[in-house]
Amino acid sequence: MTEENKEGVETTSINEEVEREEVRVSLSGARILMYLNNASKHLRYPVEISKRLKIDYCYTARLLRQMNYEGWIQGHKLESKTMYSLTGEAPLTEALSVLVA
Repeated sequence: MTEENKEGVETTSINEEVEREEVRVSLSGARILMYLNNASKHLRYPVEISKRLKIDYCYTARLLRQMNYEGWIQGHKLESKTMYSLTGEAPLTEALSVLVA
């Protein structure tokens, strides 16, 4: 809902609800997000994530690519390896609810 003020500039109403898209996080994706939230920097490589969480490496790489595309994580190149870290848009509350359920 937008309204025009006296100067003719559109403003948004205070009571306007912002619709948030429903975020769906898989169980393995939730495990990876929580791992990246708690792991130290030298353990944030795809090989280490795969080993520690006991998830197949190919599936881990696919999930990391998908999360990177969604904007939940970002990759940092260090030498010839890519290290991942969380962004501010990572759905940690949804991931936690998936793990608890």
